Amino acid sequence: MKHEKYKELLELNILNELTDKEQIEMENHLLECSECSSEYSQLKKMYSVLTKEAPELPTDNDLLNARTRLFNSINNEIEEPNFIEKLKKLLESIFPKQYSIAFGGLTLILVGFFVGYLIFNTSQSEPNLFTENVIDLDKIDKGEVQISKVNLPQIFSEKGEYEFKIGDEKPVIYKGTLNDEIVQKLLAAAFKETDNPGFKIQTAKSIKEFMPKGFNPDAKIKEAFIHSLKTDENPGVRKGALQALINFPYDDKIRDALLYTLDNDENASNRIDAINALLAMNLGSQLINDSIKTKLEKDITNEENEVVKFRTAKLLLGGK
Repeated sequence: MKHEKYKELLELNILNELTDKEQIEMENHLLECSECSSEYSQLKKMYSVLTKEAPELPTDNDLLNARTRLFNSINNEIEEPNFIEKLKKLLESIFPKQYSIAFGGLTLILVGFFVGYLIFNTSQSEPNLFTENVIDLDKIDKGEVQISKVNLPQIFSEKGEYEFKIGDEKPVIYKGTLNDEIVQKLLAAAFKETDNPGFKIQTAKSIKEFMPKGFNPDAKIKEAFIHSLKTDENPGVRKGALQALINFPYDDKIRDALLYTLDNDENASNRIDAINALLAMNLGSQLINDSIKTKLEKDITNEENEVVKFRTAKLLLGGK
């Protein structure tokens, strides 16, 4: 194992995430390499500080006091007279009883007009995309639609509904599931434009989790994942894109993207995922033509990871 690989595994060693074999190799390397040993000591100190600084959980007494304060606040709000009652008392104190009723009725009418105006004005300023042709698919494809916020479905959501906020001035809200072509195109645009690796990883994960049966992915979203799988610098983003793609209906573009990962990705875990996906497809002659076979045979000689090397050989032999 190369020196750089050991450095990548230092954090996993602290978290006890290494296999027994990797643990033994790491311990031997730390005895021989002063640089890794020094970095490992610093990481252990940092991890120790982080675990010591973890916030304490509230006690039962703290929770009881907080609950009591909450209920007291609610009771105070309930007991406080509302606006109408305050207005009624004010009118009764100013006018005789027979006039205060008339003025009170007039005031309520004016309040009704004002509330109606606010509701009507709000509904006009934020059009509903389900009833108005606000989003233009061509503009999405050309990257002319500015997406300011995306809310992904919650883990236990039954609807699997995505929500998009489009534009900053007079923003428009659009909601829908993965069956909606517009939702797929908006997701592809947001995935492509953002530099936030966390958002990309969560987006890919949500698509995998909420993908409906018979899902037919839009070309744009498939292209966005393939592009990230090949070019993104973050290995977690590449893994997320790969996990989403292997759940899409198979085609040559997905096959070529997996072969590219197998040949070029520096992360061994991603290469293992790629070869596992290719083996699971069990496509036989559809996958292994002569040119691909020659290339895979060459790749085996350069592969450092024994798992990838063994499973690539298995793929060449037509195994599953």
